Amino acid sequence: MTVTKYAKTRHDGHEVREDNVTSEELLQAHEVFLTGTATGICPVVEIDRETIGDGAAGPKTLALRKRFETIIQGGDAEFDRWLTYVEGA
Repeated sequence: MTVTKYAKTRHDGHEVREDNVTSEELLQAHEVFLTGTATGICPVVEIDRETIGDGAAGPKTLALRKRFETIIQGGDAEFDRWLTYVEGA
């Protein structure tokens, strides 16, 4: 299960695309987040000492993080096929 794979299902109604972006484009964004295996979804509120949006994690980022965490913790049967359960864990 990956954030990108989930997001591309448009399950939450948002259009998602992957692209190369410049730091200038990021600084103009309303919301920015990083994602990775160890961090899940991590809001970015500042880049090069410049504030992103209002300087707090945005509502779309927070909603996506909450939904992703529910899915990876087995809280949504619709996405069970995306998970691999480990015995004894």
